[in-house]
Amino acid sequence: AWGSWALAISLTVIAFPHMLVRIFAARDVHALKNSCRLYPLALVALWLPVVLIGVWGAVEQPGLVGRASDRVFPVMIRTHLGPVLQGVGLAGVLAAVMSTLDAQMLTLSSMLGRDVLRRVHPEMSGEAEVRWGRVFLVVLSALVLAIVLAQPASIFTLAGLSFSGYVMLVPTLLLSLRWRRFTAPGALASMGAGFAVLLSTYALGPAPGGLLPVAWGLLAAVVAGVAVTLATEPPPEAHTRWALGAPR
Repeated sequence: AWGSWALAISLTVIAFPHMLVRIFAARDVHALKNSCRLYPLALVALWLPVVLIGVWGAVEQPGLVGRASDRVFPVMIRTHLGPVLQGVGLAGVLAAVMSTLDAQMLTLSSMLGRDVLRRVHPEMSGEAEVRWGRVFLVVLSALVLAIVLAQPASIFTLAGLSFSGYVMLVPTLLLSLRWRRFTAPGALASMGAGFAVLLSTYALGPAPGGLLPVAWGLLAAVVAGVAVTLATEPPPEAHTRWALGAPR
């Protein structure tokens, strides 16, 4: 289970749309490669203190289960810091949450406008596209809030399901970048098989082998993507000649 969780945390960020947008905004290839080199170190620096605080809180405040465990950080702050540092700590948490939320919302609205609306209605004005994006974000945010409030699970459990879902997209992203033989049916099969195995494993109970559902879903996504790609016609040369590493 620990190995599966480490796998999910390490791979999930690759598929975050708002992270991809930030990485692609690099000024050149050197900056892009530095981001990839430094991110593993940043990952350790980010998660290790969080895990240590969680373990510390579990020992010092026993009995925090389910949603009650979501209060471990505020409880530790109130217990060990003065009023000023309490405010600074909670402000830091809110700043981090808002940074992620606004990046996600901006990216999702951009995806709606660029990938959907401009294809369906190419004559749509920029002002109309912005209005549709705002309505979309309000509806999506209300839907997510309703789902979260209806669930008795903790933030950790909800994040585990969310992160696992993002991991199912990673094989498609990596194979499409590094394997010019990779096909569109293979991509669809990879995502479909990954999500099907992931959700069915969650629904059926404990996953076999002591692994979390994300591990079995990832395996299914890789196998399905490769198998269907090999069984279908390769993409035309015109679609692959500009692939990563191809000569111009």
